Amino acid sequence: MDRNMTVSITTFPNKDTHIATWSSTDGVTRNQIDHVLVFNRHRPSILNVRAWRGADCNTDHFRMTVIIKEEIIKEEESPQ
Repeated sequence: MDRNMTVSITTFPNKDTHIATWSSTDGVTRNQIDHVLVFNRHRPSILNVRAWRGADCNTDHFRMTVIIKEEIIKEEESPQ
């Protein structure tokens, strides 16, 4: 991992059900094994990271979403 990166899922106050990213086949054991790495310079743009249970796909991992605030910088037009 680069020294200028942060693991984002652990920095937001979500419920425990939205932090676990994997579930065992018995449905009892849940762990956080999938992470989102973000460069520190982009960290203020990340609004939330969470896992969603119940995605309709054949996997024992949960779907993760990242909410990002994007800033668009308008370039100044040069005089002709």
